[in-house]
Amino acid sequence: MSPETLLQLATLVLLIPLAGFAILIFFSKRLPRRGDWLETGLLFVGLALSVVIFAVKLGTYHDETLQANFTWANFGTVPGFGPMKVTLGIMLDNLAVIMLVAVYIVSAFVHLFSIGYMHGDVRYGRYFAYLGLFTFSMLGIVITNNFFLMYVFWELVGLSSYLLIGHWFEKKSASDAAKKAFIVNRVGDIGMFTGILILFGTFQTFGFDAIFSSIKTGNIPFGSEAWLTAGHSYFLLSDRQIRSVPASCLVARCDGGSDAGQRADPRRNDGRGGGLSGCPHVPDDDGRCAPGHCLHRGHHGVYLCDDRYCTE
Repeated sequence: MSPETLLQLATLVLLIPLAGFAILIFFSKRLPRRGDWLETGLLFVGLALSVVIFAVKLGTYHDETLQANFTWANFGTVPGFGPMKVTLGIMLDNLAVIMLVAVYIVSAFVHLFSIGYMHGDVRYGRYFAYLGLFTFSMLGIVITNNFFLMYVFWELVGLSSYLLIGHWFEKKSASDAAKKAFIVNRVGDIGMFTGILILFGTFQTFGFDAIFSSIKTGNIPFGSEAWLTAGHSYFLLSDRQIRSVPASCLVARCDGGSDAGQRADPRRNDGRGGGLSGCPHVPDDDGRCAPGHCLHRGHHGVYLCDDRYCTE
């Protein structure tokens, strides 16, 4: 399988849950069993394809990073900034294909378990649609090759969280928890957005490779990595040389405010203990719980540093 075919397959794997979301959000009431079989079936097809990508990448292209890029916007030369062009794309490295399979395994079996566990729910079809959107968003974080798309998918995960936390919005506790999660995290994500803007203003690109290559030459935002990382130093030992790689950790540290309110986790909320009370995986008044939000966005902050720092 050629690299181009592998990247096209990865794009298909990314879009499969989105297709399920689009179908169910508009036509679930017209489908047998509200379309649960469709979304779940699509997830298992995506899982099979992700395993193929995993096997081919690690077997044939183990030492290569496969990428596909396109120019999304070209603003020409901007006064006071210089050339401004936004290039986006996807990337398959070893960690990405491992995470691709991991996300699909968890998500596919969450869908399968939900068929029985959420049976009879008043918005049964919409619940599966939201799970599809959640899966699409997480997959996007895994295979993107730039901070711009990572931020877009990050916010889509936040939207999915809001929709799932407020799934039972008839309950005041559920609607309050959804609003709380949305507001707290939008405020927190300002930090991540600021970090990304600092990187773009310094390197004039969102691409991981271009940013890290520039950092290798000693080009650090504002000339002070110590300030950007709040006194912490991050080093990698490569080719017997110690070099600093603060870029992804800058974004991760700037996103600390978001992490503090991540999905309004009750362990990090205002003490009232209702951060996730509307989410289908938190027990309701009858003791029922479901896996609606077990694919948690918070763990992607770890992936952000692991992939964009450690593998570099």
